[in-house]
Amino acid sequence: MLFSDSLWIWRNPQKALGLVEVQNWDVVEEAIGEGHGLVMLTPHLGGFEIIPRVLAQHFPATILYRPLRQEWLNEVVEEGRAYPNMHFVPTNLNGVRQMTRALTRGEAIGILPDQVPSGGEGVWVPFFGRPAYTTPLPARLANRNNTPVVMFTAKRKGLGQG
Repeated sequence: MLFSDSLWIWRNPQKALGLVEVQNWDVVEEAIGEGHGLVMLTPHLGGFEIIPRVLAQHFPATILYRPLRQEWLNEVVEEGRAYPNMHFVPTNLNGVRQMTRALTRGEAIGILPDQVPSGGEGVWVPFFGRPAYTTPLPARLANRNNTPVVMFTAKRKGLGQG
């Protein structure tokens, strides 16, 4: 996903959502229906900016994000991501606490699991036969309340189709 795609989604949220075709939504409804919340995982692949907005149309979503180093750019991103029913929390202890509370309320949380954890907080796991350093946070949060985990991806349609 290009930054220009993010800008377009932020400036045209309803138009962007109008282009989305959701598959297997029944899986999400069933997971949320269990009452334990939902851990949404989506990698930095495809339209990761649109996925939380799709969720937020149906139920509250708390999304973990790493603030950018450039303060002026971080302000642009935060303003662009602002959307009803979505709450962004930083990648720190306070953010994790807010995500835990959201799950306790039966809400969805979102994590981009392909970010490298800082401060030795990650674990090494096999990934296609190679060791990869990743975060154990999604599993830890899901295990607290027997919360379902669903992987989300968004892919572009053909040229000029969305």
